[in-house]
Amino acid sequence: MKKTILFLSIILASSFYVFSQTSTIRVFTELENPTSYVKIYINGEPQDAMFYDEAEVEDLYPGKYILTVSFNSDTIADYSKKIKVVANTNYVYKVEVKGDFGKEAGKMGRGFGQKLGTTEDNDKRDLVEYYKLVLVKE
Repeated sequence: MKKTILFLSIILASSFYVFSQTSTIRVFTELENPTSYVKIYINGEPQDAMFYDEAEVEDLYPGKYILTVSFNSDTIADYSKKIKVVANTNYVYKVEVKGDFGKEAGKMGRGFGQKLGTTEDNDKRDLVEYYKLVLVKE
C-alpha cells in the first residue's frame, strides 16, 4: 500500500512539474476599429476561429515558434515574428499602428500574392496599413 501511495505521489508531482513548464502568449489591441481585431497562428495553425480584440494561446512548451497575427481586414498586412518561448513565462504583446503603405507597395504586395496564386479574385484590395507587436510584459 505504501508503494502505491508513493508511486501515485510521484506521478502527481511530475504532472505538476510538466504543467508548470508551459507558457502563455497573449495579444491584445486597444484600437477601437474592429478591423484591427486579431487571430493568432502558431506555426501556421490557427488558434481561434474568430477575430477578437484579445487572443491568448496557453500551454506552449519551450521552443521556437513562428507567431503570426492576422487582422480582420484585407487591407492590413499580417504580422509574423519568430519567437523563442522559455518555460513558465507569460508573454503579452500589444498591437500598435506602425504606419501606412504607399499605393505602389500595396499593389506590389497584392500582385506578388496573385502571381503565386495565394489570393482570391475577390481579394484584390491594396494593403494600406500595417501594425506591429510590442512586447509589454514577459
